[in-house]
Amino acid sequence: MALFWRFLKGEIYKIFHSRFFLIVAAVWIVLVILDGCLAYRTYAGNLRLTLDTIPTGQDGTFQDYPFLQIYSLYNSWIGARVNQPIPLIFFYTMPVYTVIPYSWSYLSEKRSGYRLTVIAKLGRLPYYLGKYISAFLSGVCTALIPLLVSFTFVACLIPAYRPDVNFALYYQVQSTDLLGNLYYIHPLAASLADMGMICLFAGCWAGVSYAVSLYVNNQFAALFAPYLVLLYLTATAEKAQVYRSYVEVSLFDYLQLSSPSGIQNAWVFLGEMAFLLIAPLLAACLRGVQNDVL
Repeated sequence: MALFWRFLKGEIYKIFHSRFFLIVAAVWIVLVILDGCLAYRTYAGNLRLTLDTIPTGQDGTFQDYPFLQIYSLYNSWIGARVNQPIPLIFFYTMPVYTVIPYSWSYLSEKRSGYRLTVIAKLGRLPYYLGKYISAFLSGVCTALIPLLVSFTFVACLIPAYRPDVNFALYYQVQSTDLLGNLYYIHPLAASLADMGMICLFAGCWAGVSYAVSLYVNNQFAALFAPYLVLLYLTATAEKAQVYRSYVEVSLFDYLQLSSPSGIQNAWVFLGEMAFLLIAPLLAACLRGVQNDVL
């Protein structure tokens, strides 16, 4: 067991010192800061319009309702900005950039022969299981860093007005959304829960790419094949609308805190995430109990 934890610690060290991880993190930090600046420009424009059009009394209070809270921290960070270019890129390319830092590690070790050396010392099952855990953590961290930067940066620029259900049209968060009710009661808790959902998906998807790499020798196939399958299944299911039940099935819509979508169902989301979590884990364990070393 001590050898396994030493191996896992070394793999995690390699994640945070990987050139690809640092590049992906740096690119997304820059992009989420840019997105925060764009969100602030929208908020500042609404503030100037309010100050110019709504009169104030002698005590400085607005004589009419100012509508300032239609732009708040809780609908201005990257996880809640619906139909904006950078957030859309962030979510729809997540299955690509979250696997770049680490999920190809197994193929590189296989080609160099280093895999056989580690297996001889550690054992097959601990090796494949450790690689899966590392891939999952790399996906989580790759998504978590820009999310935290975005939320913190926007919090420094835009007030955290509590969302008002009367302005749901501006927030685009409905009661049929998975976190809809929580959003208007405890918006911070809803935002943190959304971050957790995003990171869970990122980690699971990094595990999917790693599982595919166990059975193919092409890096690009391990990266793009699962992503293309996901896009195809999402488009097909949305077109069918789950047999006219209008239940949302797209994971991309579940991950966005404010997104125009169908009726979101917690069991649908949990079922999809359970499959993405368990299937790669079983693939890694199956590979670990096989007798061959090729």
